[in-house]
Amino acid sequence: MIFSLLLVGELVLYCGEWVTPAPCQKWPLDQKEVYGMKKYEVMYIINESVETEKRAELIETLSKIITDNGGKIAKTDEWGMREFAYHIDDMKKGYYVVTAFEADNACVKEFDRLMGINANVVRFMITRDEAPAKGAK
Repeated sequence: MIFSLLLVGELVLYCGEWVTPAPCQKWPLDQKEVYGMKKYEVMYIINESVETEKRAELIETLSKIITDNGGKIAKTDEWGMREFAYHIDDMKKGYYVVTAFEADNACVKEFDRLMGINANVVRFMITRDEAPAKGAK
């Protein structure tokens, strides 16, 4: 069965019948309202040679990428300078930052693309924060 939807004034043509939408329902529905934003967490390592002022600017710039694309920053946690378990591009240390945020897929794709381009970011990993299943132990 094919469903069709046509909005005319206050009436909606739905499956061949004219119906009035519920007063709380907005037409057309926004994709973010239907699917919602998902929770993510990103951990990235900033090159140790970046100065403190520039590092703060870089962290703010990376957070701004998320907010400019419709995401919301929940928390940013700076772990500080730590030694690597192994050398990465002849570096022994890096400045670790963890950011929790909510965003849609387009925002995450753009953030991933820009993180890969940035020369001051040594490594990064974006993970989806999934809620545990109900009844799971």
